[in-house]
Amino acid sequence: MAQNSSQPEAITIGHLSSLAQVDVGTVRFYERSGLLQAQDRTRSGYRLYSRNSLARIQFICRARETGYSLDEIKEILQLHDQGGPKAEVEKFTVSMIAQIDEKIHALSKWRQLFSEISDYIECSDDSDYIDAEAIDTLMRSHCNMMSRKDN
Repeated sequence: MAQNSSQPEAITIGHLSSLAQVDVGTVRFYERSGLLQAQDRTRSGYRLYSRNSLARIQFICRARETGYSLDEIKEILQLHDQGGPKAEVEKFTVSMIAQIDEKIHALSKWRQLFSEISDYIECSDDSDYIDAEAIDTLMRSHCNMMSRKDN
């Protein structure tokens, strides 16, 4: 049967998982979680997905890698799929920006701590061993300094 050129080519779950570089179980999990939908099934029951599903899985994977929960990803994808009232979309996006800013702030604190440890290592004697007590002192000092800045 000839396929309609306006309709995207359907691909099997195995092919999709291979293209997305995830396990078939991950694709099924995303489907059960409501993040992904099979377009159809073959007569023998195999799931078929549109090529757009690949980009969706890649988005989900990148969002997971950056720390977003499945519920947050679901909310983002619902906005993508359905849109929403301007006030709700604006509230959501402002909230997401605030969360991102908080993560950047927290990560910059961690970066500063590890930079201080790295500096300590560079300035230490020629020993091949770094004393845990010295690292503990740096960590405590850093945590105390950061808690004073936050208050």
